[in-house]
Amino acid sequence: MQAEPTGIPLKLPSFRHAVTNWLALAVASLLAIGFFASSQIARTVALALVAILFAGIQVGAELKRRRRAETALQDTLASVEQQVLDRTEALSRAMSDIKVSEQQFRLIAELSPVHLFRATPDGEAIFLTPGFLAMTGLTAERARGFGWTEAVHLDERDRLMASWHEALHSQVIFQAEFRFRTAAGEFRWYRARVVPDRDESGTIIGWVGAAVDLHELHLALEERAAALERAEEARRAAEEASHLKDEFLATASHELRTPLNAIVGWIHVLQSGALPDDEQRQHAV
Repeated sequence: MQAEPTGIPLKLPSFRHAVTNWLALAVASLLAIGFFASSQIARTVALALVAILFAGIQVGAELKRRRRAETALQDTLASVEQQVLDRTEALSRAMSDIKVSEQQFRLIAELSPVHLFRATPDGEAIFLTPGFLAMTGLTAERARGFGWTEAVHLDERDRLMASWHEALHSQVIFQAEFRFRTAAGEFRWYRARVVPDRDESGTIIGWVGAAVDLHELHLALEERAAALERAEEARRAAEEASHLKDEFLATASHELRTPLNAIVGWIHVLQSGALPDDEQRQHAV
């Protein structure tokens, strides 16, 4: 008959424990040989073997530690490589998004009727939209810095630059209305507004501005002003005519009133019978 299982699992020692037990037994045996051996040579050999055994144990422990360190280093390198890969992909996506955003901005800037530009903290233009260059006929190289002022009307150029440098010095928003010369040689009115671009500390890192075409509005305002002037002149002329009319009526009334008074007086005399003589009455008539 087979024996019934007791239900207690049989636990075999691991290879590591077995090696440790064997080494302990070997060390104990060598130590015993070293202490109880009668020959000095035997004891020396035993102690040397023990030293060699301990050295082997230390070498094995050092190799094991190095393997663990190499494993940890490999894991760290793999993690760093993965992080670098992830960040590279994220940077690539960000650069792609920036490129798309830049393309969209350039498209909007090209299609926008508003002319945009960016300047350094000293006020020198470093970017002008293609629409502005096409409108003025200036090249990008020629318009950079303060070259764009070549397109400003001579009557307003000095005033404009004085106001611009004052805004740069005071670090305030700049606004002005002036005329630009177009590539066709005509002049059109524009309104410019430039604001300082500041970093997180409040330091100005540049200027961003926009110029809006107000030529039609200026023409309409000029036409309105001319119409108001014509209306004012017409009002003054009407008032002058009314004044002349009043003077004429007053003079005519006075001139008419004088002979009428004589006529009315003679009529009263005739009606009263104060002139009995027919000759006198005939003379009065």
